[in-house]
Amino acid sequence: MTDKPARGFFATRLRNYFLTGLIICAPLAITAWITWSFILWADSWVKPYLPFDYNPDNFLPYPVPGFGLLTALMLITLVGFLPPT
Repeated sequence: MTDKPARGFFATRLRNYFLTGLIICAPLAITAWITWSFILWADSWVKPYLPFDYNPDNFLPYPVPGFGLLTALMLITLVGFLPPT
């Protein structure tokens, strides 16, 4: 009786671990990238319309990503809250 060589067994396990990690990490990375891209897109669309006093980029030493998206969500909710005429 001969067993499988330890080298082939180790290489197979290493390959399987790598592929399992890839299957787990790839969707997470793609989701994070799409989410970040959407936040930046919403900020670039909304922030130019904000008054100077309400835009945090004008008085903070660092940018605040997501503020435009948050403002857009609040505005859409406010419009939905208004009674129909």
